[in-house]
Amino acid sequence: SFTTPPPPGSNATFTWLMAADVGQAQVDGSSVTMGIKPGAMGNFRGMARAAAAARPGLVSYSGDISYSDGAIGDWELFLENAAPVLGVAPVLVQQGNHERDAYINSTLNSGDWIRGANYGFECGVPVEELFLMPTATHTKPWYSLDYGPVHILALSSELDMAPGSAQWDFAAADLAGVDRARTPFVVMQWHRLMYSAGPAGSSDYQWGDQVRGRGPYMYQNGWDDLIYNASVDLTITGHFHVYSRTCPVHQRTCIPGTRPDGRLGGPIHVTTGWGGPQSFGNLAAPPWPYIAATNNASSPNGFLRVAVSRTQLAVEALAVGCSRRRRCMCEACQPGCGVGLVPVPKASCQHATTVAPLCLIRKCPSSTADQLCR
Repeated sequence: SFTTPPPPGSNATFTWLMAADVGQAQVDGSSVTMGIKPGAMGNFRGMARAAAAARPGLVSYSGDISYSDGAIGDWELFLENAAPVLGVAPVLVQQGNHERDAYINSTLNSGDWIRGANYGFECGVPVEELFLMPTATHTKPWYSLDYGPVHILALSSELDMAPGSAQWDFAAADLAGVDRARTPFVVMQWHRLMYSAGPAGSSDYQWGDQVRGRGPYMYQNGWDDLIYNASVDLTITGHFHVYSRTCPVHQRTCIPGTRPDGRLGGPIHVTTGWGGPQSFGNLAAPPWPYIAATNNASSPNGFLRVAVSRTQLAVEALAVGCSRRRRCMCEACQPGCGVGLVPVPKASCQHATTVAPLCLIRKCPSSTADQLCR
């Protein structure tokens, strides 16, 4: 059974589970399908326990969901793995390269603008048939909606995002039309990241046609300015197999303090691509000072849990796969998200999933909520 969504503008509170780059898992640990990922089972079990402990109001997957790559039966295994979560809450998805990208030549392709690989020629069809999103057409798989106090804008990083494109125009108009009195928070989701701690030398992401040469970084391509000027609170991406979080940032520069309306100085960008694959090694926050926290080899996989109310948007990074021999890692955040990852003993882990202190994206005193939090 499902609960109807909270109406926009309401004082509803809910929990939002988020993951990306997950894959599939066999209960016996065998690897017989394309999309089997070493950390996927831990992620499925961790999200199931989180959903059982507090029923989520919303679940989302930001691309590279099953890694089926054309083996349609692999989607069935993913759905079986994720059933304890998929069966209790509405689900939002965004397409990643493994769902959408297929490029042979200028005639035989899926319309993606990356043009760098072929992932089984799914071309976005299976994911669109399995998860019906409020999109306009198959060629425009982006959408927005209001869910309680949150406005959600979901984009497709696999299709043209250049300024002046149909997707850019949709996003710009959508952000310009947000009513903050109705939905105080704005969260954006897509697959390929803007900022992240990836393997040394590859922080951030270059976009565009990989056949004719990569385009500019996304933050250079107008999106960073658009997101910053619209006072977006949080972006969620995947693609890089890491967990990372930025400071409030604009143009690679941390923005301290708060804005006049009480919001942090800039958006916080979270990459949650640690869903199932082996996490990237050689992660580095330095020399990128805007990366505030990352996971590491002791916590290779996990997911996010977001607590939403009208006056607070709080993010937890929950690592999975803890054992007696390996201490858990979790995100220990203070208001303003100032500190990074700290080890916690096994005894502090609940059901092999660390429960991190809340990382507050924005919190306003209830007495001043009407003045500061719109």
